[in-house]
Amino acid sequence: MEEILRHLMEIVQETTPAVWAIAKRQVASIVVQMLVCCVLCLIGTVVLVRLAAFCQRKHHDTFDDWDVARSFSLAGAVASGVFATALAIDLIMHLVNPDYYVIKVLLSLIGT
Repeated sequence: MEEILRHLMEIVQETTPAVWAIAKRQVASIVVQMLVCCVLCLIGTVVLVRLAAFCQRKHHDTFDDWDVARSFSLAGAVASGVFATALAIDLIMHLVNPDYYVIKVLLSLIGT
């Protein structure tokens, strides 16, 4: 029994650095994914704000379709901006403390 435990400990000690490196790469890929999504949301926010400005220029004195388009584009810009801000905060948290997220990845792999 003692020999089996010793052999098991050797296997764990040999594979631990490789598993840690794989999990660290996974966290890095999550960071890149969040960065891309954050940039796309910021681009969407800018486009929607510009669309709202365009609709404002086309607006006439009476209520028309340009008012509806401007309202929806401003609502979309706000939602996209809030989502981009939340992603940026999460991205910064992953960059500041990557080891914590590596441990979370490893724990999710074993089902806890």
